[in-house]
Amino acid sequence: MRESAPLFTYRLQVSHSFDLKRVADVLPYLKRLGVSHVHLAPLFKAMPGSSHGYDVIDHSCLNPDVGTEEDLQKVAETAEQLQMGLILDLVPNHMCIASNQNRQWQDVLENGPKAASASFFDIDWGPPKAELVNKVLLPILGAQFGFELERGALEVIEQGGLFVLRYGTLTLPLAPPSWQLILQPWWKVVRDREGQDGVNAIELESILRAAMHWPTDGGPRAWRHEREAMARRIVQLCQDDQVARELEQEL
Repeated sequence: MRESAPLFTYRLQVSHSFDLKRVADVLPYLKRLGVSHVHLAPLFKAMPGSSHGYDVIDHSCLNPDVGTEEDLQKVAETAEQLQMGLILDLVPNHMCIASNQNRQWQDVLENGPKAASASFFDIDWGPPKAELVNKVLLPILGAQFGFELERGALEVIEQGGLFVLRYGTLTLPLAPPSWQLILQPWWKVVRDREGQDGVNAIELESILRAAMHWPTDGGPRAWRHEREAMARRIVQLCQDDQVARELEQEL
């Protein structure tokens, strides 16, 4: 597509109710109006059903709600035929953090200022309150913490070998070093039942050691690999129904 200076632009709010197929269909009409460039709302993957597209959860792929790459190619080809230009609304800091579907935000919540995605967000890691240094304060509770805890609204659950905190429909990642608070009592139960040399007891003790001696170097890539390895081992352990029930009881 040829580059040219916009003369008359027209913005289209692309969404699940006005997708890329409809964009391609309306281009000839806009051309007849004298529009030189069509300004498209964000096309990156946003929260399902988003009407505006600014609640992005993944900048690496197209929003399936608005269409496919083939649909976007059709829009580009139609614009080229009509000698029109396309302008994409790109705002990198427009993201959704109210969902666990944003992997970059989840990375920050799990790994703090050392997360690979930490620099993507405007977070004050050194606030005046010492207890909040290197932490993110999220206003998500519907009532005081003690009340929510008492009524069982906050739950620690196992999810695909990972441990997360669930609050309503929201899940928050738990940093792997904190897993030892779960793994330690779980291991003791399995060890008392199987004996110290039991197959599951040995494996669980090894996973516990990994959490207790979490690497301080190696960076986000090494942490991700270590966490994924631990998660696979926990999933494998839970293939034993008795061991899975004992984990559930401890949780």
